[in-house]
Amino acid sequence: MPETRTHLSDRPEVLQQSIQPRGYVLICDHNLDTIAYVSENLPALFGTPAADVAGATLESFLGVEAVHQLRNCLAKSPDPSRAGVILGFQLENGPLVDLSLHFSNDSVVIEIERASTEAGSSPMEIARGIFARVRGLKNLSALYKQVPRLAGALFGFDRATLIRIGPEGQPQVLGASDRNSADVAASGDLSLLLADRSAYLNVPVRFIADATLSDIAIIAVDARTVTAPSLHFAHLAAGGSAQTSAMIARGTASMLSLSLVSDDQLWGVILCESTQPRHMPLAQVMAAELFADFLALKITALTPV
Repeated sequence: MPETRTHLSDRPEVLQQSIQPRGYVLICDHNLDTIAYVSENLPALFGTPAADVAGATLESFLGVEAVHQLRNCLAKSPDPSRAGVILGFQLENGPLVDLSLHFSNDSVVIEIERASTEAGSSPMEIARGIFARVRGLKNLSALYKQVPRLAGALFGFDRATLIRIGPEGQPQVLGASDRNSADVAASGDLSLLLADRSAYLNVPVRFIADATLSDIAIIAVDARTVTAPSLHFAHLAAGGSAQTSAMIARGTASMLSLSLVSDDQLWGVILCESTQPRHMPLAQVMAAELFADFLALKITALTPV
């Protein structure tokens, strides 16, 4: 699988973080008044030139009703690692989208993805089926065996691996499933994928749709209104060259990671991988987050004191 990614330039107006091309980003001041940064692909979503974004207020760009809903959503989601979500929102000057947003220092990061039109894509509807299957697991050995199969099947990935993270960060495979082969061992070092443990704690669920595509830069349109915005908690954040190189070395084009957190510590990770690029609606990502939370509680309950 050839590597065709490109990386950011050293232009001062470019934020030194980037996003995947499957979505779009707006970064505003904490009151959701002024647009400070946008992803370079944002004008294509609205069909407007980039110059129209510069100096625009969020209300003039998204509409008064959209900003009202965003403020209400943000008020309910103070934890940046648990973004507020609005599914199926009709933008005033754009298509039907899914929105997620979170605080980042003195700014707010708004992530936008085109809404899924698939039936039955409610996060709770997906999660109910997950809970019913996991609830019946009575011991850790059964859980280690069944969870990779369940995760791979539910979220549509070729391979799923349940990994315990040791005290020194060393990965231990507890269970794995591959729907294409009886041999579940993939080439490439797992430790390279899991090197940045803080990233797995910051964002409980990360989805990389296509490791071979170029990142999208985040550019300033009115950077005076915010200081040091960050994409550390963004679902759309690009994986970075080290992670995507590790994916490519394993023959992986797309990956979903589910962090299993116990007592604010990273207990382990479920890695779901596919050899081809994948699309995963935001509703499925939210369901995966619920799955990871429930599974972490289940593991804690079954672990001897």
